[in-house]
Amino acid sequence: MAKYVTFRAPMRSGRTAAGPHDVSLAVTFTMDPTDATETAVSPAVTLPKGAIIDCFLVEAAGTGGSSPTILMGDTTNTNGIFNNFPADDGDGIVTFGRATVIGSEFDNTPLPRDYTLVYLGGSGTDATGGLITMTCLYHMDTVGELGTPGTIIDPSSE
Repeated sequence: MAKYVTFRAPMRSGRTAAGPHDVSLAVTFTMDPTDATETAVSPAVTLPKGAIIDCFLVEAAGTGGSSPTILMGDTTNTNGIFNNFPADDGDGIVTFGRATVIGSEFDNTPLPRDYTLVYLGGSGTDATGGLITMTCLYHMDTVGELGTPGTIIDPSSE
């Protein structure tokens, strides 16, 4: 599997040129809801600066504990994306409008920095088993910078 995806030719949407904001990108990762300390998601994921998170497709299959929850963000803001997300919530789609579990940086605006996803146990008791699988769907606010992994490259800048 390729580590980075780069667009070097013009993208098209119908008969017109498309920009990076027209391309939906996705990354899938898992979390062990029994981890009580800050842990990177698996595989490690870094969302690029300028990414706008559209939604998460979630399979939250944590088991045990009493209302187990997780925090998810990056090392700067560990609950920037999810603040006490139910680890046993089942399947669903989470958008930024679900205010009860959304952190301050999942707000339909570009991420202010490269964002390496980490998680840890939240305010409920830790789960004793299970797995959480998420797919993050996002798009880019602007054309990415040349040479920055994970961003879309503007062919006119080469």
